Amino acid sequence: MSNDWLVSPRFCCRGDEWSLKIYPGGSYDAPEGYLSIFLQHHPDAGHAGQKSAVKFEIKILDKFGATKKVMGLTIPKKRFDSQRSIVIGFKDFMSISDIFDTSQNILDGRWGTSLIIAVSIKEPPTAAFVPKNPFQDMMQNKFLDEESSDVCFEVSP
Repeated sequence: MSNDWLVSPRFCCRGDEWSLKIYPGGSYDAPEGYLSIFLQHHPDAGHAGQKSAVKFEIKILDKFGATKKVMGLTIPKKRFDSQRSIVIGFKDFMSISDIFDTSQNILDGRWGTSLIIAVSIKEPPTAAFVPKNPFQDMMQNKFLDEESSDVCFEVSP
């Protein structure tokens, strides 16, 4: 646990700025031998701001693009109500020994020791109200109405 960390450049998603904070040797309270990863929200960027809860996932991908580890959390809307920065994540995201295990194909020796981390941020689904659309019934009634039809067929025996 060296408590040394790296911060990604800020990126914009859903109207706000975010960054990743990565502790290669684990954060101060992480179990020994683990990589710690945290997502940080930056409310000071002057964007519109979050209007709802946010669900995020952090993934470690192998050198072929396959997911090796994924963890996710939901940040409730009330956490965005203040103007303070939010830092949330995983102190024990992945074992360092798993990252360096060559059978896992996480590090590509040809290109150095690059670790691919993917982040997805989305709004969790809600039970949205969708009103009934009367269009179908209105169209059917117009087709069956003799006065609004362009063509009228009469069939007699």
